[in-house]
Amino acid sequence: MELKIRNARLKDTRFIYNLRNDIISRKHSLNKKKIKYKDHFFWLKKKINKKRDKIFIICNKTANKNIAYVRFDKMDLFTRVSIAIDKKFRGRGFSKNILSMAENQLNKVSILFAEVNKKNIASYKLFEKNNYVLLNKKKNFFQFIKILNKDHQNKIFMETIDRIQNTRKKNNVNWMDILRIAFTNSPKATSIIFKRITSCDNEINNLSKKLSK
Repeated sequence: MELKIRNARLKDTRFIYNLRNDIISRKHSLNKKKIKYKDHFFWLKKKINKKRDKIFIICNKTANKNIAYVRFDKMDLFTRVSIAIDKKFRGRGFSKNILSMAENQLNKVSILFAEVNKKNIASYKLFEKNNYVLLNKKKNFFQFIKILNKDHQNKIFMETIDRIQNTRKKNNVNWMDILRIAFTNSPKATSIIFKRITSCDNEINNLSKKLSK
């Protein structure tokens, strides 16, 4: 089955509500109480307008049917992760791909945090397979973390530095062209200004040497 992912919309309210209130989902959740639909509607409406939080819906691409959602809730240093899959699609090997698809939508470095009920062996294995590290063992829950996009961010930094270097090379050529034009049209005046530039450069170099001592 081919999957696709998209941002949650208000029309997904019923799907998310039913999945969240599923007996098994509530059994393994931190909050086991059944949520009222009206409360859930206003919660989701507020949630999808928050830029810092994300809710993704995963669908069966062929049938265009929702099968799961993944939530990322920003909480200061960490981003809490939660995943829920329709009971018809549980135990069929989709969860790892679903979680990976959702993580790939995040373009910032994030410390992902997940809490898993000790009795929920499937979720424990899921986060373990997706390279989450066991951080802590509490009375009823395991806590996992994962640093996301670290390698991707380093790649972006290196690519940006390379671009700066190449741009500086081009700009150096531009400066030399300006010097050529200046010396050709007004050599005396250019020579005086160039001496001032050299003097300032020497002063900067001397000050820099003091910093390196």
